Amino acid sequence: MLKIAKLLIPALALLFCAGCAGAPKNRGEEAAAPKEEPAWVNNVDQVYSRLRYVAAVGYGSSRALAEKEALANVISVFGQTIQVDRQSMVGYQEALRQNAVSAYIKNTEITNAIKTSAGMETLIGAEIRDYWYDGRDLHYAVAVMEKSRAASLYSELVEANREIINNLTAMDAGERYTLPGYARYRLAAAVADGNRAFANILSVVGGPGLSPRELAAGENFRLEAENISRRIPIDIQIENDRDNRIKGAFASVIGSLGLQSGGGGSLYVLDGKISFTPVDLQKSDSVYVRYVLEANLTDRRTGAVLLPYTVSGREGHLSQAEAENRALGGVEKEIAGAWAAALTGYLDSLLSGEK
Repeated sequence: MLKIAKLLIPALALLFCAGCAGAPKNRGEEAAAPKEEPAWVNNVDQVYSRLRYVAAVGYGSSRALAEKEALANVISVFGQTIQVDRQSMVGYQEALRQNAVSAYIKNTEITNAIKTSAGMETLIGAEIRDYWYDGRDLHYAVAVMEKSRAASLYSELVEANREIINNLTAMDAGERYTLPGYARYRLAAAVADGNRAFANILSVVGGPGLSPRELAAGENFRLEAENISRRIPIDIQIENDRDNRIKGAFASVIGSLGLQSGGGGSLYVLDGKISFTPVDLQKSDSVYVRYVLEANLTDRRTGAVLLPYTVSGREGHLSQAEAENRALGGVEKEIAGAWAAALTGYLDSLLSGEK
């Protein structure tokens, strides 16, 4: 359907990295550089017409630095639009690194291309076309993007992302109002952000015009994800809690991921218990307690435990109450760190197909 596989591999994930670097197929040694100064060194447009190319020159104390600057300067040609897009691309790049989108692409070649390109660091369609060393101090490189080729690349990428979004959001109500449905809409938002950025590049290289109405906005999918989260709040029940400190720590993490807590009749429940057991340590002036927290995120419909969690340890102080208070503080930190990472990993696994 699309020929993107052979063309996309040179770059994708760090699309707007201002410090990106690239290299020609045969770098050669400085001694092999042309002796005469190429015309592009002082006037890049004289060699690479703006009608056909986006081109920029870079220079530095080494060939690698010259090439790095040249590629960064190509990005700067696109102006403020690209600088803004770089911020919106963060979620899309992260999704690529985690292979989260691959499960929603039907074309195997595109899947392989996106997986391979996720670790690359250059602008799609840009390459180092020539190099020159002045024989004294400076190395020069010219980075070139052929507009017609770039237009083809980005057009195919936009269509691939449209397919990803369609596959992500193809759910009935029963699927949508679940944690997997929530995760899929969040990913659709990130992909839509990436698509807007690619469309902006197309407008510069002369590709097919795409109005905002033709491309789904990431914000629309984020709003739907928020709507889903309101329909599936996570009920938190912690036995033997102290002033709802453990419940509050869990609720804080859940909220930081865009989800909501509460609702006794919710589809999901985080059911846990914390216990404190005195520990008798001879020859110690302090009082010690051993604490254990066990908490399971469970699907109430099936009874399946989605995310089990256990943390334990020992704390001491001048009294048992103070030792328990210190233990509670340690558990709160564990929830904010380890459990937050575990919940994030679980949501990611819903997209990648891991069990």
